[in-house]
Amino acid sequence: MRYTIILILLLVNSHIQAQDISKLVNDYTSSYANTGDFSGCILITKNDKIIFKNCYGYANQSFKVPNEVNTKFKIGSVSKQFTASAILLMEQEGLLKTTDTLSTFFPKNPNAELITIQQLLTHTSGITDIYNVPDFNKLSCQKNTISDVTILVLDSDLQFKPGTQYQYSNGGYAILAEIIEKLSGRTYQDYLNEKYFNH
Repeated sequence: MRYTIILILLLVNSHIQAQDISKLVNDYTSSYANTGDFSGCILITKNDKIIFKNCYGYANQSFKVPNEVNTKFKIGSVSKQFTASAILLMEQEGLLKTTDTLSTFFPKNPNAELITIQQLLTHTSGITDIYNVPDFNKLSCQKNTISDVTILVLDSDLQFKPGTQYQYSNGGYAILAEIIEKLSGRTYQDYLNEKYFNH
């Protein structure tokens, strides 16, 4: 499936007619949706024009509620790609360097001097995963700001010396999201909307 998706992306960038791409994408995706191996929505644009848009499968399998264009999906860790991209964009704009330590943004935290933005991006910071924070279950049932989560994660003990190991960390990306908010003066969501989604 991965190679077919790459082929489709290459075709989108070629001079093939939009209707040919639409048929190719629809036929391919339908074959997976019909067997229950894909459920979701696909949008392909070229030069700010929509050349393909369709939804497949169910938003709720039990009640046979179909996916629609306005269906909201839990995107989970897909957001990390946008977070990393936003941090690198801020570096291009001269707002930060990935070699900066967290003390630039969180001067009162004793661990902040030890950890760089690069280490957060690459999951080598030693920052605990959010699921390891004490009272995570209680925390997950409350409405929290990014700052609330960042404080809890930064106040937790490091899992290892920064830069010495790899450990996937949602908490590290919460810290990156707060850095985006601090530097942009906007919420993480508003910043991403402005830079990536509202064109």
